[in-house]
Amino acid sequence: MHIINTLLPIFLIVSLGSLLKWKKVFPEDFFKGLGKLVFYVGLPLLLFDKISTSVLKINETWKIFVVILIALIIIILIAGLIARILKVPKKAVGTFVQAAFRGNFAFVGLPVIFYAFGANGDKMSKIAVLAMAPLIPLTTFASLLILISFGDDKSKISFKDIFIRILKNPLFLITLFALPFSIFQIQIPPFILRSTKTLGQTALPLALLSIGASLSIAKIKGNVLLASVAAALNIFLLPLIGYCLAVTFSMNQNELLITMIFLACPAATSSYVMVQQIGGDEHLAGNVVIISTLMSAVSLFIVMVLFST
Repeated sequence: MHIINTLLPIFLIVSLGSLLKWKKVFPEDFFKGLGKLVFYVGLPLLLFDKISTSVLKINETWKIFVVILIALIIIILIAGLIARILKVPKKAVGTFVQAAFRGNFAFVGLPVIFYAFGANGDKMSKIAVLAMAPLIPLTTFASLLILISFGDDKSKISFKDIFIRILKNPLFLITLFALPFSIFQIQIPPFILRSTKTLGQTALPLALLSIGASLSIAKIKGNVLLASVAAALNIFLLPLIGYCLAVTFSMNQNELLITMIFLACPAATSSYVMVQQIGGDEHLAGNVVIISTLMSAVSLFIVMVLFST
């Protein structure tokens, strides 16, 4: 019952987003604005609230961060090898590899973690946020580098452009801003904390609605088989690699569950936008986001069954 109560609200809200978009209850611009509101306001304030009010303890987060990072590196190498074996067109190689490793940690992972830990959710969500925070610039950098290496427009994007994009990422900026409050235990006025907490609490349901609105089976075009392979690497093989690493690092039950939830998340929706901007295979990127999001209902269910106490 706990598993149903954890996952069902997530997919019901995602389904509601799809229904609202399908029925055209709101105009197209509303959903675009909703995504921007979550990315630039809701999620940054959620991260600020969780990071600034926590006591930074590296021993509680480093294993999660390291296991996820190593798992991502391994899946990148495997995806690159599979792309060669399948003779994926050069324009699509970067898109394929990025889709295989870049998960939707913030939009999907955090909501599942918040629900999964019940009464202990606040503490565990803070640990999850602190472990996730350094992964944001690293995955962004890796995605840009991979896409540029195989994109049509390599000459127009430099390493300077990559770093500027990372530095302008609101999730990265808010993490840097919030960390001193955690490290030095700086007291924040209650009216600011209440404001950030209230706005931050809107991030997760709005993020799920936004994901639902972006899903449409009718949008699936091109090579569905290739997209399905990338999606399977992302939400099935990646968690399996993570589990093997977690055993090696002797993770406790909470660390293991947080890690496995993050690794079982579908491909990040922002990866599609990035592919459009850099000149990869946008149909492949869009297909992977849709297919992996639908398939993640299975991967997250398996994770909750196996690792939830």
